[in-house]
Amino acid sequence: MNPRNLTMLLLAVGLAVAMGAPASAYSSTYIIPHVVDGGYIYGTEIWIHNVQSTPNDVVISFFDDNGYTWDIDLRSREGLGGHQSVFSFVLQPYQSVFFFTGCVDPLKVGWARILSFQPVNVSASFTFYDFNPDPPKSVWTAGILPSPVATQFTFAANVSPVEDVTEATKVDMGFAIVNPGDEDAHITATLIPAAGGAAVSTQTIEVPAGCHYSRFLSDLFNDVTWGTRWHGIVRLSSNVNVAVTALKHVWNDNTDVYSALAVQPDSTLRCNILYDREDNDSFADAQGYPDRWPVEIVGTVNSPADGTDSDYFSFYLDSGQTIYAFLLADIIGSPLDSIITFYDPGQVVVGGANTSITGLLDPIYWYTATTSGIHYIVVTSTGGTHGRESFYRMFVEAKW
Repeated sequence: MNPRNLTMLLLAVGLAVAMGAPASAYSSTYIIPHVVDGGYIYGTEIWIHNVQSTPNDVVISFFDDNGYTWDIDLRSREGLGGHQSVFSFVLQPYQSVFFFTGCVDPLKVGWARILSFQPVNVSASFTFYDFNPDPPKSVWTAGILPSPVATQFTFAANVSPVEDVTEATKVDMGFAIVNPGDEDAHITATLIPAAGGAAVSTQTIEVPAGCHYSRFLSDLFNDVTWGTRWHGIVRLSSNVNVAVTALKHVWNDNTDVYSALAVQPDSTLRCNILYDREDNDSFADAQGYPDRWPVEIVGTVNSPADGTDSDYFSFYLDSGQTIYAFLLADIIGSPLDSIITFYDPGQVVVGGANTSITGLLDPIYWYTATTSGIHYIVVTSTGGTHGRESFYRMFVEAKW
């Protein structure tokens, strides 16, 4: 089969609606689209790591393009594989397991759902093999991560009918959408050039409940004159939550390679992220931010010497502006008992909090500035709860 037609097949059946046993008994659900197996050429690998200090029950279920259970030839060096559609096992503390498909059945594409009693680390890849040489070789591998669901997505658009980065190298991109809900999805696909500005094409995609849709960009936006090379973005906007995966196809006379693309929900791009870095344990070393709100601060209360720690962050506030801070630690599984303290430009304490909600250790506090200038938020711990496990996420917003 022509590689492009084969990839159209893979895209067309690479996503399906979640069916089967309910996930209510589990705390984590991971969807791996684009599981490929068989035909003596394609295989999929899946890694699962238990990052918990307690045993973890895990169930992997495989489904074909129609949502029916799929008996897959799944193998494991740890002896957990078999020829079936559901695999149940227990991962011991910090144990890992590696699965790979056998590439011996007729070529088929589907998806995997992984349910775990506690959160696990999951990743996967699919590989094109050439078993004719001795020894066989892997032609290419594309890594993928579990797919999130959202109503709006953005990903790279690159269509080059003549050449792209190197001479006579062509590029196209494909994507697939699954609608996992019970309501029909009405999706607007917008193609925007790299320079920004007005869209060059807008198409409507209908994905009924429980169905999926796939296209290459050159096929979907067939009213666009691509020229020698075209770069930009695609934005998808849906009335209901959907899952999206995407591939990049690069080929010339000597190369024919597919790779996975990052497809981010737009909702993850609404908040600036600031990562706590040491040493920021004094006013002089306070970690500044260019005051574009809202801000999510991701940090850990632990010094480089594994001792007590204070994280200082600085923000500019105008007089009359109110700053809000909500620190999450206890509610997201951290042992941290945190304290947040606010300081004015004179480095004088103007307020703070330890616990703001009964039953939780997480503080909420807000303060209205009485003078313009650099203000500070300091995060510390109490009760000896500092340490490498004492992570937190603090959301900060300033409003008039």
